[in-house]
Amino acid sequence: MRSFQNLTDPPPVSYVAPNYYDQLMWHDYGVMEGLRQGGLLEAVCCLASYSGQDPPWVIMPPGGRVFKKVGSVGVMTTTPATETAVVSFQVPPGHNGVIVSHFNLVQAVSQLQEASGDLTWRIKQNRRYIPDYGNITTTLGSLQAPNMLYRGGFKLLPQQTITYTVTLSLAAQANLGAGNIICGLMGWFYPLT
Repeated sequence: MRSFQNLTDPPPVSYVAPNYYDQLMWHDYGVMEGLRQGGLLEAVCCLASYSGQDPPWVIMPPGGRVFKKVGSVGVMTTTPATETAVVSFQVPPGHNGVIVSHFNLVQAVSQLQEASGDLTWRIKQNRRYIPDYGNITTTLGSLQAPNMLYRGGFKLLPQQTITYTVTLSLAAQANLGAGNIICGLMGWFYPLT
């Protein structure tokens, strides 16, 4: 197969002429490229307001407040097949926040069989589960070494309620015996700008 040397060469057999939508895409590309070359794209980009600094959900800004919310419930005092709140808090008014690490564990007489379905942990923002954290069936992290959430963690908005819950299966109390289920959420709040 030969390559194009100039525009007078005939197109190869597999060449498909640009359609209407291709033309629109190239038009938009030209507009965006013109804005970029003129320096105007940075003026309308949302991250430009941080002036080359990391955004406040990646690095805690001045005026930020660290939080470490930890709670526990007893295995024998938790109603099986019922979602039980272990940790719950509300983001303060006038602040955003970010959760950068978490942990969940069980300290019981018997050893927990990981991913057995005896325990299911969930993290909720208001009434919806955080994606990928609505069905945790294994322990993650510890109080000394929490599970880190990379790429900015979970962003929180003012007055959102954050809840770390656990649900025991019907057989969990018999399998685990007496003990505690412990959860924690760590991060920071920062003032709205």
